[in-house]
Amino acid sequence: MDIGDLIAAKVKSWPMRKQRLLARIVEELDPVETMERVPVRGIWADLSPDISDDEIAEMRREMWGAFPREDT
Repeated sequence: MDIGDLIAAKVKSWPMRKQRLLARIVEELDPVETMERVPVRGIWADLSPDISDDEIAEMRREMWGAFPREDT
């Protein structure tokens, strides 16, 4: 007798409400098809962003320009 048969024999002795509850739990645990995983590096691969170091530095200056500083 395998584990499935042992579980089935035990569950058959339970009240119907517990059997239904177990059936719902088993449905939740049943593996579901997952979405295809895309590597993080591949998300924007087709966009080929062309950002220079100077553009990044300029954006940082814009973002942090109005940020209060404690040393002033």
